[in-house]
Amino acid sequence: MSRILVVDDNADNRYSMRLLLDGFDVLEAVSGEDALDLLVTERVDLILLDVQMPGMDGFDVCRRIRADEDTRSIPIILVTAHHRDTESVVQGLAAGGDDYVTKPVAQQELLARVRAMLRIGELQESLNVLNAELERKVQRRTEALRQIYATV
Repeated sequence: MSRILVVDDNADNRYSMRLLLDGFDVLEAVSGEDALDLLVTERVDLILLDVQMPGMDGFDVCRRIRADEDTRSIPIILVTAHHRDTESVVQGLAAGGDDYVTKPVAQQELLARVRAMLRIGELQESLNVLNAELERKVQRRTEALRQIYATV
């Protein structure tokens, strides 16, 4: 079961998202700081991140998630009811968001976006595993060549 982190300072919004995401394992964070702390101990497959929050806004949280090697590949959907202008969308995507949704959003549309981002996350994870495997093979071959050249 996919695990989704919902980050929103509004309890009603978190409750609505939890109902909408029935069938997923949903974790909640009430602030950006809370989300970052939670990501240290919990593995998540997707983050639904509110843009407008007190303290650290969603853009800042997004940048921090992307700066951390352990969390940078988690898909992030930025969600907002207030920042609907093109400049905010561009700012959110530039901060590292993978998608940007404005409320109100139709339930079917949000679920489709969540599923699409989860598929992308699975593909990214597969690529990470393959890349690590290729790096190990290159290291083994490089070491074998070093040993050959050392004996010549």
